[in-house]
Amino acid sequence: MWKKDSPEPAIPAVNPIQPEPAPRNPIQRGPVDRLKERAIIGAAIVIHGEVSGGQDLLVNGRIEGKLSLANQSLTVGREGRIKADMFAKLISIEGDVEGTIQGEEKIVLRGTGSVRGNLIAPQVVLEEGCRFKGSIDMGDNDDDQEPAAAGGRESQGADSTAAAAPGSPGVVAEPARSAQATSPFPKA
Repeated sequence: MWKKDSPEPAIPAVNPIQPEPAPRNPIQRGPVDRLKERAIIGAAIVIHGEVSGGQDLLVNGRIEGKLSLANQSLTVGREGRIKADMFAKLISIEGDVEGTIQGEEKIVLRGTGSVRGNLIAPQVVLEEGCRFKGSIDMGDNDDDQEPAAAGGRESQGADSTAAAAPGSPGVVAEPARSAQATSPFPKA
């Protein structure tokens, strides 16, 4: 039946085709990748002057001066203490900030956060427990219009912020409490 005299046909070696790795799209990055790409200013660091850059930033230290991160995210950690004007795409505040805060897209004042100054962004979120004294401007960014005239979306002072309707987009506040009453800052 079987003949041992005939050589067995050689099986050609097959190299498995490896798919090319997909290009890294910033939108598809996981949370761990984003954390690795974020710069950190540690709790023992103190900076006086101007901080700018092209990378997301977490501040747990102290900064006095100016902070500018165009098209980037800025997080002020619980230990962060900033006395500066700030500008970034997305801003999240868990620590203490004094100054004008301008977000291209959104500002979030977390429950542990405290701000004395002005918030300027299309969307502002004040979580329960936060402390805030200042003004909020959510008006259009048109140079030729005043924010109050651009649809009446500007809110001045902490008391008028608390009066926002529960369903109003962008602003979340506790209407029963005054942010000034819980402010850690001394009265002027």
